[in-house]
Amino acid sequence: LEGIVPPMENILSGLPSWSLTKPNDELPGNRAQIRAQTMGALSEMARVIVNWNPTYLWLKMRRAQLLDGLKFFWKHDPSTLLQGIDSLLTYIRIPDEWGENAVEIDGTQRLSGETIALRKKSSGALISVARMVPHHLVPWLSQLSEATRSVLSSADLGPSNRMHLYEFLSCVATAVDDPVQRATFVENVLSDAISTLQSPDIQEAISSVEGFLALTGVTMAGQNHASVTDAANVRAVTDRFTRVFSAFNQLLSVGRRCHEAVKKR
Repeated sequence: LEGIVPPMENILSGLPSWSLTKPNDELPGNRAQIRAQTMGALSEMARVIVNWNPTYLWLKMRRAQLLDGLKFFWKHDPSTLLQGIDSLLTYIRIPDEWGENAVEIDGTQRLSGETIALRKKSSGALISVARMVPHHLVPWLSQLSEATRSVLSSADLGPSNRMHLYEFLSCVATAVDDPVQRATFVENVLSDAISTLQSPDIQEAISSVEGFLALTGVTMAGQNHASVTDAANVRAVTDRFTRVFSAFNQLLSVGRRCHEAVKKR
């Protein structure tokens, strides 16, 4: 299955546009028949991939890769697009069935590398699909926003997955025609990150080198070496740093996608 993905993407991305969508100046011939056969075969392939529901983790990984490759087909026929997006959102918060109940030094549950890889691939696929077909996702923007916020509420969601979800929403938002509505939605996407950076404790921490060293636990580690192995302290420092890092990353990723959209527009 892993070997299928690259040739499938190469084939789908290399098909001539007339074989998938009827051009306004179509030439006489058998192109309509070829297009009907091509779309029929691709529609069946998309239906099989979208409806496939494997239980084995590595097969879920392969399905996420195949869903990513369908973006070239969804550009012309988005009938199964929303179902594919829903599957990727589900994979991002999938429970860890491969973990060994190991615990990090800060007391949090350690996720298995396999589950982390599946979540990372799924969130990356969301961005990849959204960059290709944002205009097809705009009609469902409010539903996608609600579904994404539901995933963001997961306690064990990693910082990179959170960043990818915000980036996914910003990719869709860039296809909104109304500039006021587009700006309002992007503002809402970034509201949590901006609130975090404007909070008094974070403002104090990033206003000076001393404040930032205290935020990251460096100051305390120099004064009390035992603090670096104290679970409660490690968790507190990790949480504080993750808040700042994630907020800046959200601004960076959303800004990058908006900048790309502006250049295209």
